[in-house]
Amino acid sequence: MRRLHLIVALALVCFVLGAAVIFSTTQTSTPSRSWCDTDTWDGGNVPGAADQAVVISEVVVDCDWLVGSIRIEPGGTLRWEGDATLTVDASAGGDATGRVEVMGELEMRPSIEERHVLAFAGIDVANFVGGDDGMMTDPGGLHVMGPGELDLDGPDRTAWSRTVESLSGGDSVLSVVQADGWQIGDRLHIAPSAPGDFDGQDATIAAIDGTTITLDQPLVDDRPLIDGAGTEVLNLTRNIEIRGENGYVTVHPSAGVQHLADAGLVGLGVPGVTGRYPLHLHLQGDTSDGSTFSRLLVLGSENRGVVPHGSHGTTWTDTVVHDTRGPGFWWDRAVNRPRGNEINSTNRTVVERMVVSGTRKLVDRNDFRLAAYELNRGFDNEIRDSVAVGTAGRKDSSGFMWSEGEAVGESGVWVFEGNLAHNNARHGIFTWQNTSSPNHVISDFTAVRNGGFGASHGAYRNQYEYSGLRLIENGIGGLLIHSVSQDTSGQRFVDVHVESSPQGIVTTRHQLSPLGPTFITDPTFVDVDRPLVAGGSNQPDDIVVTGWTDCPEFTDTVHPSSVWVVDGTVCTP
Repeated sequence: MRRLHLIVALALVCFVLGAAVIFSTTQTSTPSRSWCDTDTWDGGNVPGAADQAVVISEVVVDCDWLVGSIRIEPGGTLRWEGDATLTVDASAGGDATGRVEVMGELEMRPSIEERHVLAFAGIDVANFVGGDDGMMTDPGGLHVMGPGELDLDGPDRTAWSRTVESLSGGDSVLSVVQADGWQIGDRLHIAPSAPGDFDGQDATIAAIDGTTITLDQPLVDDRPLIDGAGTEVLNLTRNIEIRGENGYVTVHPSAGVQHLADAGLVGLGVPGVTGRYPLHLHLQGDTSDGSTFSRLLVLGSENRGVVPHGSHGTTWTDTVVHDTRGPGFWWDRAVNRPRGNEINSTNRTVVERMVVSGTRKLVDRNDFRLAAYELNRGFDNEIRDSVAVGTAGRKDSSGFMWSEGEAVGESGVWVFEGNLAHNNARHGIFTWQNTSSPNHVISDFTAVRNGGFGASHGAYRNQYEYSGLRLIENGIGGLLIHSVSQDTSGQRFVDVHVESSPQGIVTTRHQLSPLGPTFITDPTFVDVDRPLVAGGSNQPDDIVVTGWTDCPEFTDTVHPSSVWVVDGTVCTP
């Protein structure tokens, strides 16, 4: 025991003073399994601040410790027990690279009373190579390769819920729909819902009785209902944490299926370095097929959120991405290749009940098209019942975005159903694509109290169909139409409901002439000052409206050849 105390003391001295190497690179031996037991390691030395620990059998992390790097070999297992924090620090140099390489198994399965933590420290961004070339050599990060597996499975905890009733500033007690596994001391984020509020508020659970929560501080702002439902309450606490400045998690192309649940990725992401994201599935192709990610938390990222990049067949359920720089859900843009051969595209992705909240600009990008979700190229991708809230960008920033170049033929066409964007600084949806058939179909979408339009649709010509839109209390208007139709089948806006907004459906500058009409079917307007506004310039509007009887308001900038046919009546400027 005296020897163990001496080892701990020397390791801490190295950490604080940056001392030279005190142990050589070590590896496990089989007689003992505890990380802090000297008999576990060859030579009798527990690997310290300047060492690499090579795990070839089962080693149990049951103490707090500092090490320079870790390599888990095939057949090796690094498993946490009890309350334990293992810090991987790159500051000592030499074998202290700050990397964790997993070719065996890394296991964290805490009880509700335990916390399992893997922390990164001392990683110098100046040493990063960046891009694909640096994946195998950059300091820092958790790298899953070959047969490696992350077995992260925390106690079940409702990842996010909704308030039951509207709340007022000064309230400190709220009821939520569901709060399974929530504990006193859990950190929460109560999303914004009032007009002009894009920030939300953090608080801690001071007391809990079923689904009734007492906060440690009162709410500063009101939380009115959102189209009859409460705002989101995000639980920002997990019993598993991978954390640390300039840390990241990469699942490499050689790795296989991963299953992660109830784990937190906190403070990860390397600013300005490509590929160094909190959770990056890197060009796995079909080897990722069947991977599941449930009730994950990505918090405080400096470089995007979750990135299933060129990695197919993954499912994301009840994931929370909060307070990130760059999109919370994204993958690298594709190159134009035939179906099945697009290096960067991602196929068969299913996203259900994800929340992306508090998205901020990347350090090396502007925020003119910042989005919580970038829905990029691939085949058979689906997103349902998910939320974008608190996106903080300007101009064409939005909750959900389809950007230019991300759709060719069937590639980039998503199943998009039942999603919600509210309290984003600009738009709920922003589209900027030029596509032909098959149509993109956006159904049952709700946009409430965004600073711009509920949906801003462009670019020049495309074939989208919006069906069942509820666009309520958006700052500038309900729907803004930049584009014209690609062919005679037309782009379509069906059952669009606009409420409590200055403008309803507005056309704006068209860069190309229409090749067919744009169809607006059964629109409804409640408390809207200007329901239909014809502002299409450069090229004319060609609009057919059914289920509404009044001609649009023609603005001074509308193209003089514009034609609107409203319930059979021809309306011209």
